[in-house]
Amino acid sequence: MKPALIDTNILSFFFRNHSLVVERFQAYLKEQDKINISIISYYEIVSGLKHRDAQKQLISFLEFVSYNTVLPLTTSSATISADIYANLRNKGTPIDDIDILIAGIAIANDLIIVTNNIRDFEKIENLLRLLLIIVNKRRTDKSALALSLLSLKKSDVYDGLFGDALL
Repeated sequence: MKPALIDTNILSFFFRNHSLVVERFQAYLKEQDKINISIISYYEIVSGLKHRDAQKQLISFLEFVSYNTVLPLTTSSATISADIYANLRNKGTPIDDIDILIAGIAIANDLIIVTNNIRDFEKIENLLRLLLIIVNKRRTDKSALALSLLSLKKSDVYDGLFGDALL
């Protein structure tokens, strides 16, 4: 099972005790030592919890972080992110800077991204050699999901952490 970077929306599923996500985290941790999150996801979650004054959830999240890995924004990941930004702007398909920074961290650390945000992450060419994995029980149109994954080569499909969710 290849190491992964967990996107903010998947962390939110985990902290809301989404059964499939919790199960997949447990399976992942049998093969990997720690969960990887980016400093960007750390910021998104901490700022959101502080804004809501959600002290219990903040304590829970900080405890979770203490047992796992928070990957920093480095000059390498920032440069990769800048390349992604320029490429998307030149194509006229910009996405949120937060997602670009998370993608840069994943690419710099050779990690797959586990996300529920295919709409933005599928636009990042260098990331497609990794894998975008989608978890969304609310999605009813599986054919739309399948079509959005057609740009991935078969060899890119990673049946690991959340692989069953692709079906």
